[in-house]
Amino acid sequence: MLQVIGLKKAFGARDVLDGVTFRVSPRDRVGLVAANGTGKSTLLRILAGEMEPDYGTVTVQRGARVGYLSQEGQVTAGNTVRQELMSGRADLASVMAELESVEAALATIGSGDPQLEELVERLGLLQHRYEDFRGHDVEDEVGVVMRALGFETSDADRLVDTYSGGWQMRIALGRLLVQRPDLLLLDEPTNHLDIGAVEWLEGYLRNYPGALLMVSHDRYILNQVTTRTFELESGAAVEYAGNYTAFVAEKALRRAQQADAYERQQAMISKTQAWIDRFGAKASKASSAKGRQRMLDKLERVESPDAREKRVHLRFGDAGRTGRVVLDVSHLTRRFDTNTVLDRVDMTVERGERVALVGPNGAGKSTLIRLLAGVDTPDGGDVQLGHNVQPAYFAQHQAETLNPDLTALEELGDGSERGERELRGLLGRFLFSGDDAYKKVSVLSGGERARLAFAKMLLRDANLLLLDEPTNHLDIASQEVLEQALVDFPGAIVLASHDRYLIDRIATKVISVENGGVEVHLGNYTDYRERMAQRELARVAAADQEASARAEAKRERSPAQLRKDAAAARKRVTDLEAEIAATEAEIAELAARLADPAVYTDHVAAQATNRQHEDAGRRLDALVAEWEHAAAVVVVG
Repeated sequence: MLQVIGLKKAFGARDVLDGVTFRVSPRDRVGLVAANGTGKSTLLRILAGEMEPDYGTVTVQRGARVGYLSQEGQVTAGNTVRQELMSGRADLASVMAELESVEAALATIGSGDPQLEELVERLGLLQHRYEDFRGHDVEDEVGVVMRALGFETSDADRLVDTYSGGWQMRIALGRLLVQRPDLLLLDEPTNHLDIGAVEWLEGYLRNYPGALLMVSHDRYILNQVTTRTFELESGAAVEYAGNYTAFVAEKALRRAQQADAYERQQAMISKTQAWIDRFGAKASKASSAKGRQRMLDKLERVESPDAREKRVHLRFGDAGRTGRVVLDVSHLTRRFDTNTVLDRVDMTVERGERVALVGPNGAGKSTLIRLLAGVDTPDGGDVQLGHNVQPAYFAQHQAETLNPDLTALEELGDGSERGERELRGLLGRFLFSGDDAYKKVSVLSGGERARLAFAKMLLRDANLLLLDEPTNHLDIASQEVLEQALVDFPGAIVLASHDRYLIDRIATKVISVENGGVEVHLGNYTDYRERMAQRELARVAAADQEASARAEAKRERSPAQLRKDAAAARKRVTDLEAEIAATEAEIAELAARLADPAVYTDHVAAQATNRQHEDAGRRLDALVAEWEHAAAVVVVG
């Protein structure tokens, strides 16, 4: 499908890509990971043909179509949402546009018009082409993609220009999915998506018929979708088998082996150098000493693992022990004009709890965090802090509050009594080394500003953290360090985040925010999703019972309507049977892997495989339940 050999790309004196070589086969699911600024987006742009490499070749299989989603999510001004999504199928879109034109022309001419016969003939030809392109199916798919990405049916005729950049990114993603290229190149596709849309995309990509190469900082979707992982390291692509969790385990093993090889080589070098120093001056040993020195000079040195990677090591301050109740929220209400975002919300946070707020974009998660932090004033109800509670608040756009005219060091010390040495030490823990401390905030990247804002928050001792999307703009390495710091934090945490991996790791309670209210679920994100899946199964079962109860009434409907309903149900049954077969095959494959004793030599990979097996089982249960419901409609019809 795709072969890359020896790609090199430099910007000025900096080599970003230095000999990248790999192959992607049909149906591959590849995750591309690396620290921010190491060339992931550059590589995708080269693969998509939007940038030329300095050296090397990119070969795409003859006839294969490549689709690319950039982080900018470019759309065509003047198009409606429907037109933009359909532009992914330009052949069909052209037929549909001409169909509308011919139908409009037919509506304006009389029966004796000499153009009538020609227009009718053209209409028939276009209708045949529309059927050949599976027009109805594609239009249905456009509707599915729109709804899954958060659009309403009424948005179909709205101009793309009227949407924000985040929503335009969704439109660009939808266009690419409707296009269905043979190779998908996705650069951070989950940016700007809420959890519901991300979960839908996850399932879509898992079953995608083509190949996939995806850059993402979302470790959860990498785990659920990818089967191979490429890491850009020192300008080259290093390949690992398996998903993100398997990659982490294998990389740790390789680094341990490298550390062992480094230590053994250093011991050999020291021993050899000591012999040379001791005997090199002796005439009888001079020849041997020179030979050993030449051997050392030509020796390919094993690089120290510690010299190749830096990590942010951080710890939060501790303001002392709080009372049992840290936050007590009563009848909290917040309105914006006529829109009631939060309606008489009650919740309690106790000492040591880690609470994750989840829900669709716009549901009120950030609003709730701001009210808890005292940044905004509620329209009703109140928030009571418990005994000795010292909160620290990190806003979703906290980095925007930094002064662009100050250096990183000046901004960190602004309002603080800490000395320069301590401030520089804290900056160092956040990857600001050497002269980085004297860079102006205005020239820092988004990730650097986010790290600086977090470092500034740490200067305040706190026993309650109120965090709104803290992992935004952070690469995976920084996410993992932040995650570990939150695990180690001795106080309470309330966190609004789309980062399901982070929530899974730290949450003891999940609160879903939707339709003005909240619902409390004990456990982490996986526990919450399992509970939601069980609820969905119960809903489908209830719908089945309702369908059975209405069966008698349906028999009294017109035969034509019953035939129409049954035809739609038959199509759904066929689609579901295909999905069920694919899921059963996936379960069988995972079961075979779990039956192989070799998989248990890697505990982390075994856990990931077992979780995939359980997830597939739950999906199969839901599909079978829906199939039974659709089959019942066919029988009634």
